[in-house]
Amino acid sequence: MQKRRRKKRPLPTPESRAADFCTIGWLLSALMALFCGTLSLAAGWYAGDLRERFGLRMFSDYLLLAAFVTGLFGLALTAAVWKARRVPPPPGVTIFAVVVCAAPVMAVLLRQFQ
Repeated sequence: MQKRRRKKRPLPTPESRAADFCTIGWLLSALMALFCGTLSLAAGWYAGDLRERFGLRMFSDYLLLAAFVTGLFGLALTAAVWKARRVPPPPGVTIFAVVVCAAPVMAVLLRQFQ
């Protein structure tokens, strides 16, 4: 005789779909801010002050702008995630995301007041 296999039902998550959507967007924006900020630093360091590498310096500035925008978006989503989720995200993830999202914002502000 063959045993009947029962279909396994996925466990229900305690979070709503909207909370999951906000959480995924929040982490993606934090990772994109980290990626753009790191590439901006690397391109700026490589370009230095040489006039021949003006295009690379401009690319570095565009990456910093992208990191600034995604950092602001990530900071705004931090509050939305804390409000929407029933179970708050781990403190380590939250601190990492806030630091990563705030770093390009601070870099742009420091560059403006230099």
